[in-house]
Amino acid sequence: MSVKKSLFRLPALVIFAIMVSAVMFGCGSDDNGLAPVEFTYSKVYTGTYRVVQNWQASDSSWTECYATFSFESDYGFHMWIDSIFPGVDFDPCSVEGSFNFTGDSLELTITNFNLNQDLCNPDVAPNAKFRYMIDGDYIIFECREDPPYRKLELYGR
Repeated sequence: MSVKKSLFRLPALVIFAIMVSAVMFGCGSDDNGLAPVEFTYSKVYTGTYRVVQNWQASDSSWTECYATFSFESDYGFHMWIDSIFPGVDFDPCSVEGSFNFTGDSLELTITNFNLNQDLCNPDVAPNAKFRYMIDGDYIIFECREDPPYRKLELYGR
C-alpha cells in the first residue's frame, strides 16, 4: 500500500517542481539584454516633450513639440524647444535647470522657465519627478502625479 501511495505522490511532486521552476524563471528581472539607462555627461538627446491638460478626461487637450535635451557634467539641464506654434495656450518654453537621476527616476528642477524669452507658457515646464522606461532606442520619462501629465521621449539611450 505504501508503494502505491508513493506512486501517486510522484506526479504531484513533479507538477509542483515544474510550477516552482516556472515561477522562479518567469518572475525574474525584466532584463532584455539591454544595458540599463545611464546618462553620460555631457550628453545631448533629441526627442519630444508632450504636455496633456486634464489627462484621462474627455476634455483633455495636449501639445507636443520637438526639443533638444542636454544633460551636462555639472548636473545642469537644458531643453531647447525646436519650434513654437503661436496661438496654442500652453506651448512649452525652452528651459534650464538641474537634474538628478536616481536609477529609476529623473528629477528636473527648473531655474529658468523661459530661457529664450519666447511667447510661451512657462507653467508647463518639465519641473517634475519622472519615472522611466525603455522602448527600443528611446528612453521615455513620464510624470503622472502632478498635473499636467508630462512625457519626455529621448532618442539614443
